[in-house]
Amino acid sequence: MLKIRSPAKLNLVLEVLGERADGYHELRTVMQSIDLCDEISIEEHPLACHLELHTNTMSCPVDEKNLVWQAIHWLREATGFKEGLVITIDKSIPVSAGLGGGSSDAGAVLAALVARYRLNVGHSVLHQTASRIGSDVPFFLVGGTALATGRGEIVAEAPQLAKTSFVLASPSILVETGKVYRGLRLASTPAKTTSSKDACASFLAHIAQPECWEMMVNDLEAPARQLYPSIDEVFEILSALGVKHAMLSGSGGAVFAPVESPEVARQLAVRLSTAGFWSRACESMDRAEFRESVFSG
Repeated sequence: MLKIRSPAKLNLVLEVLGERADGYHELRTVMQSIDLCDEISIEEHPLACHLELHTNTMSCPVDEKNLVWQAIHWLREATGFKEGLVITIDKSIPVSAGLGGGSSDAGAVLAALVARYRLNVGHSVLHQTASRIGSDVPFFLVGGTALATGRGEIVAEAPQLAKTSFVLASPSILVETGKVYRGLRLASTPAKTTSSKDACASFLAHIAQPECWEMMVNDLEAPARQLYPSIDEVFEILSALGVKHAMLSGSGGAVFAPVESPEVARQLAVRLSTAGFWSRACESMDRAEFRESVFSG
């Protein structure tokens, strides 16, 4: 049996530059791995090409809608891989919260299977396979701190964030990403261009300094808070608790904030859980820690 951990991500900066002809949006985003992880076990099945998925939550599909299922489908297409598999996903990352749980599961399974079975697939083909599954999936082949562009699938390693404690909180809602993007009303506003102020570059230039937190921005935060008032409640409680620099991750509904220490993060998580929100304390992961989480099994 192969056991791996698939870490969640935060968007420390997320800029939506405009709509694309293919229906996606042009993005610039700084992504960061954190140590909130799903646990995945992979067992062999004697029947070739058999695939069976199990999860610990009803909100996670176990058929072709699951990104892990799609990852294995495209891996078979790319490499001829035929091993029968039974995969169990123990979810800790909430679904549809902007933390990349499904994409992380898919990326981790791709990377782990390629390594375990020594599949003859180059980096570019593996990256293309990941991008066919979802825009976030290529990041989960890299991990740590990274800059993603295009629709999010073009990923480059970035200067590493120093070890940072975060508190996360989310209302019990399923956020519709498409609905949040439509809330931007890009058609009625001038699209950003590559010559616009680059918030990602500003953040990365100051990533080793405390003022980097002042430079975080998420263009999806305003429409998400307007569409889902319970997200606004998370911000209000964090503010009342004296937490600074809170920001939405992705299209939400998870909100995160950097804090002084793991102990402060744990104390805040307890307060937020008592208020009725899902909440966790976590820490950033660098690329080495990210890779160890996927390959430690």
